[in-house]
Amino acid sequence: MDIQLSINMEDHVIVPNMDSDMEDADQFVRDYISRLTTSPLGLSKPLWEVHILNVDKTSDAEAVAVIRIHHLMGDGASLMSCLLACTRKTLDPDALPSVPTKRKHEGGSSSDSSVFWWLLMAIWLAVTLIGNTLVDLGLFVATILVLKDTKTPIKGPPGVELTAKRFLHRTVSLDHIKQVKNAMKHGMLVAHTYFLIVLVFNGSTKLGSNS
Repeated sequence: MDIQLSINMEDHVIVPNMDSDMEDADQFVRDYISRLTTSPLGLSKPLWEVHILNVDKTSDAEAVAVIRIHHLMGDGASLMSCLLACTRKTLDPDALPSVPTKRKHEGGSSSDSSVFWWLLMAIWLAVTLIGNTLVDLGLFVATILVLKDTKTPIKGPPGVELTAKRFLHRTVSLDHIKQVKNAMKHGMLVAHTYFLIVLVFNGSTKLGSNS
């Protein structure tokens, strides 16, 4: 059942006052996002905000909008899908943005042999999934009862979620990502690539001159 809600857009769409003569627009955007990490979203309103930064052209974009949404509203993939659904193509204002899709193979009917191997592979994947799930569940229970979380460079002490953070980003090509994947010889590329590209530093972390 749909419930109609009254939303005050001034509580969600925020356009801060900025100095038009700022020297470094990129640095201003980085500092602004860093300050946002120090304050949680207010519970008296829906948990989302859009910050429109009227800065001059940055090194990566003509305009900047910072969208801040609580994870309770959805995960990253669903939120990005929703954001894309709210946009339109520049050349065709009535058309949704196109997303590359893998073209299905158009061939003849599957033979009995291919069906057998497909069924065997499906059974093997199901058994592997169940086994990995049981192992992960056992490690989860053991971590709660006996073990401790592994210390990593991006793990901070209790209360670190409200300390100032720096989000560093780099634009890389798909060819470079493929090189990283091939060099690591690992299928789970997303977590490794994320760790290589996006580093989150808390106040106790210092960047060296060669970082």
